[in-house]
Amino acid sequence: MRSHPRIGRTCGTILLALAAGSTVLGQVQNNNGQNKNAPKTTDPDAPPLITSIFPPAAMIGKETKLAVEGANLKTVEDFIVSGVGVEAASFRAESETKGTIVLKVEKDAAGGTREVRAAGSGGLSNLLVVRLDRLEQTVETEPNDAIDQAKPIAEGGAIVGRLTARDLDHYLVHGKKGRRITIEVEAQRLGASVSPVLTILSPNGVALAQAQETRGLEHDCRLSFLFPRDGDYVLQVRDRTYRGDAAAVYRLRLEEAPYATAMFPLGGPKGTSIKVQLSGGNLAAPVEKTIELPNESGQSIDPGDFASPAGSVRSPWKLLVVDLGNEVVEQPGSKPVALPLGASANGRIEKKGEVDRYAISVKKGAPILLSVRAAALGSWLDSVLTLRDAKGAVLAESDDPGLDPNTMNNNNPFFNNNGQTFPIDSRIEFTPTSDGDLTVEIEDRFNDAGPEFAYRLDFGPPRSDFSIKLLLSNPAARVRVAAVNGRVPRFAPGTLGAFNLKPGATVPVNFLIESSGKTGPIEVSLEGLPPGATCKPVTIRLAQPLKIAQAINRPNPPAGGVILVRVAKEARPGIGWIKVVATAKVADGPTIRRIGQYAAPIETGGGNDQNNNQFGFGQRTPPSRLIETIPFRVLGDPAEFLYGPPRRTSLEIREFQVAGALLQGGSVDATLLLDPGADGFKASQIRVEATPFGAGVTAEILGVEPVAQMKEDKEASPFLRATVRLHASPDALPGAGGARLKIVPMGGESIERTALAAVWRPFSLHLAERSLELSSGSSGSLYIGVERASGFVGPVDLKLEPLPEGVTIVGPSRIAPDQSGVTIVLNCAKLISSPQFVTISGVATLDRGQVRVESAVRGVLSGRAEKSSR
Repeated sequence: MRSHPRIGRTCGTILLALAAGSTVLGQVQNNNGQNKNAPKTTDPDAPPLITSIFPPAAMIGKETKLAVEGANLKTVEDFIVSGVGVEAASFRAESETKGTIVLKVEKDAAGGTREVRAAGSGGLSNLLVVRLDRLEQTVETEPNDAIDQAKPIAEGGAIVGRLTARDLDHYLVHGKKGRRITIEVEAQRLGASVSPVLTILSPNGVALAQAQETRGLEHDCRLSFLFPRDGDYVLQVRDRTYRGDAAAVYRLRLEEAPYATAMFPLGGPKGTSIKVQLSGGNLAAPVEKTIELPNESGQSIDPGDFASPAGSVRSPWKLLVVDLGNEVVEQPGSKPVALPLGASANGRIEKKGEVDRYAISVKKGAPILLSVRAAALGSWLDSVLTLRDAKGAVLAESDDPGLDPNTMNNNNPFFNNNGQTFPIDSRIEFTPTSDGDLTVEIEDRFNDAGPEFAYRLDFGPPRSDFSIKLLLSNPAARVRVAAVNGRVPRFAPGTLGAFNLKPGATVPVNFLIESSGKTGPIEVSLEGLPPGATCKPVTIRLAQPLKIAQAINRPNPPAGGVILVRVAKEARPGIGWIKVVATAKVADGPTIRRIGQYAAPIETGGGNDQNNNQFGFGQRTPPSRLIETIPFRVLGDPAEFLYGPPRRTSLEIREFQVAGALLQGGSVDATLLLDPGADGFKASQIRVEATPFGAGVTAEILGVEPVAQMKEDKEASPFLRATVRLHASPDALPGAGGARLKIVPMGGESIERTALAAVWRPFSLHLAERSLELSSGSSGSLYIGVERASGFVGPVDLKLEPLPEGVTIVGPSRIAPDQSGVTIVLNCAKLISSPQFVTISGVATLDRGQVRVESAVRGVLSGRAEKSSR
């Protein structure tokens, strides 16, 4: 068997996936944390299983060591981490069930949760998540079951704990009168089997505040607490039903940080710019920014972070991108707002008992559709929609639209075990019997209100639309998979978020389509399959809804289907990131394209009760993560990912090296040492081709030349060296880079190789002091430091924007090559009326153009009133 160097890592998910891969089929834990299906000895043909990563978080800008537990860990070669700015720097398996991973997170990496999968010879593992933030974290130390055993915890930090049965964990925090702090427990968002309850107690045990099941936090909890006096306070964390086990992990965060609970509006037309406002939470005042919406409708986007005087604020919801149309905003007052046909109203129920009214005009016999989008986008509104005639009589009313009973069962991962979760956004289809003006009313079912009760109300002719969900864990589908990879799996392939198939295998991908209106035939296909894997698109023809279903505004009956994916017997090892895509041409309308979503479980163990739940989580619904892209691994010898399958030609790649870091706007050379072997190819007989991939990355072949002989035996031939230059544009995406290299010898078979090279920013900026106060007529200084990446030694020109009116830069604004920072001097000609955030960026010139890098944090300039003199 050929020896080969370890596959290189990078920050990007795709590049890591090219390096190696692995998923679990049907491996669960019992309530003692023991994996019932874990192999007793290492099985190289089985995918690894990761049952826990502890602590489930890493700090931005540092390396964090995490303990990994699972099964078959000795086969793990690497880890795939989603997004850019984070990589698995190393992994060491101490045994088949335990190991240690080191995550390296860049300074400018985005916070939030990232998907983590182990990659081994047997395939890709199940999916777990880790949290990235900037808080220093520590691990709980026992005993802390009693109040007098509470362990101190500092503000601006996080502590990771684990709950056993009937466990209470206590922590001590010192508060100052009038100071407000945000305390948050992360558990189910990290895949833990905990329903956390957070209580703030006085030192003598009096409860001062409590939080559980905070809206918008996926069953986790958060408190914004104002300390009533100076002194010590006790934080208590427990499970709602006092359950606990090895998987009952939580993360307690304490920070004086702003957060929002509401967003407005909830979306806008494609290709336009809209102003989006965040409010609620602990914000003293709403904050807003302009968002450029993409030019493709039917998707939701993350608005990212917003600037506020107290710091960066994360958007609590996503924005919906819709087709072009008339956008109407609700207006205060008792008079109904005019809503034209084909328009969307953006509104909020802001006061308890409030009813928003809109005036519409209808034509006799022309059907209309009124639909609310609120809860599905994250809004707290449980809408009730009412249609009235000119005299106030009710023509139609909709609370919850109802469901087809076929979707309300345990086989659908989008509904809980009792079938209790269902759409609560209202819709009315109505055919007027005469021309006239009608009134539409929208209110909350429970007369609740606030900035979090936002909605979009669409008014137009009935439209056709549909959604597609993947049912990879549907037990009924298992009859289609008697054996996969020579084994009968406990769960259908893909159940835990990845596919692992050997050449020659076949696997079904099950889906469910839910529609509204008269949708024509829907073609369902797969995108992103690796070479050697194929499938035939399938066409779904939906049943027309019954008239009685239309009368009570029930959706059309759902339709299920399956796509069969076949892997050719001669397929090479590889990996693809697949999407299930459904398209339909609407009569006299546009083509609708929708991406299939799957609720992948992110917990593989825990639960004290072992009932009939197929995942083994007792009565609790397993935490899950909604994903659209699923890795599909074609299995084979891991060496083949480096060198390709065995070839009849004796030409081999002996070494591959990338000489340094590939910087934005820069270039780097990669060399391949080729051994012609017995074929004796000469440099003139070798051609190297490169197919670039990655945003902003190109490859240039510089040539092939002979190098000194390495006389391992008397028949040794001269070696050949191929040189490839990788280029990154100034705006190349950090973490994505590389090229597919093809070595083509004359008279022999070609060899393919992926050249991996991560793209890095040439430098990063940091502030010594984040804020600066200036009074009218005074000057102030702000120190800005630079940390240069290896390979960059040039100057950095600094920019601060926008500066408040009357503030100018009078000091140096360039960091010279021999400097690690510079003090900028600012003059203030007039009083700054309110604090203003300033974006600090640096511009550097590299070989391929100018690169702009922003500081990870923003500066704050504020005014200081002059003291009066007597």
